[in-house]
Amino acid sequence: MRMEKILVAVDGSEDSKKALARCSEIAKCMDCEVILLWVQRSLLELERSDPQVEALMRVMEEQDVKKELEAPAMRFLESSRKYLLDHSVKKVKTLLRWGHPVEEILRAADEENVDLIVLGSRGRRIGKAFLGSVSREVSERAKVSVMIGR
Repeated sequence: MRMEKILVAVDGSEDSKKALARCSEIAKCMDCEVILLWVQRSLLELERSDPQVEALMRVMEEQDVKKELEAPAMRFLESSRKYLLDHSVKKVKTLLRWGHPVEEILRAADEENVDLIVLGSRGRRIGKAFLGSVSREVSERAKVSVMIGR
């Protein structure tokens, strides 16, 4: 079986940088496409029941606040794309999505028809969320192989 596409979920954390490095090694050896995915967690995903958060999201949609929140993600995606190209990966695609990380990673994997999902063991978290919960859930629910970088 030939591996043609790898999805790498990144969030700027040290573990996602390590996962990116591992992915570059695999992609270079197997000459496959890499899809970089950053999932921007929506405030509504954090506290859906809070009407103040919902009102804030509506205001954000009307203004350029969303672009400001996406700017660090876009910078990281671009630097990651450059890193992969500098490490002999020939084809790189970047995606930025809003929503719950697990759902968006799995959705992107299906839509892009990837052969492997790569992500860090621990990502950036807000509050006291369990570390590694995204990687654990993705590995349990994915239809394809999952590699967790450390």
